[in-house]
Amino acid sequence: MKVEFIVNSNTEISDELKASSALAKENKFDEAIELLKCTLRKIFLSDTSYPSSTYAKIIPYFQKAGRYSEIEPFSVEYLVPEIELKAKKSFSHKSSEMQNAFGAIYVSDIYKKMALCAKRENLESDEGRFMNFSQEYRVKYLELLELGEKTSLQLEYNNTLEIFGSDTKKWPDIFKRKFQGILQASNK
Repeated sequence: MKVEFIVNSNTEISDELKASSALAKENKFDEAIELLKCTLRKIFLSDTSYPSSTYAKIIPYFQKAGRYSEIEPFSVEYLVPEIELKAKKSFSHKSSEMQNAFGAIYVSDIYKKMALCAKRENLESDEGRFMNFSQEYRVKYLELLELGEKTSLQLEYNNTLEIFGSDTKKWPDIFKRKFQGILQASNK
């Protein structure tokens, strides 16, 4: 399952992302890395959201520049915390469980990209470790998503209760069906 933030238009960031790709095609990976570092800062500070592939784009550039040893510190110390903050900001209208879920799936993708680089470097222990982290975050995503959906449904139920009152038999059928599980649990 692939989850993407809603993408808003930001021409400057888009142009810089294209420029970094052009630099990489010319094997100017160090320049591409520096440009992407600046661009990522802009992305994290902006209201613009991007798919996980945008955040992970820089990771293989480190490897191709012969800077594999920088991948883990950059990712763990910078990318992961910023992505988690970005998810909270981008999904501030959702429950904290949903915010954390979307952050977790993006972090999973970061570790997956790190594992790919480790595989290319023939570093099996790093590859396995990164894949384990990727799987842990994917499981965390699924757990948080389920919890977030339950929390959201309960909030909707509480709002419906305020609007239509506590006599759920008088509620419109659409709400009775939607909250059937909650209604059955409360009648026990």
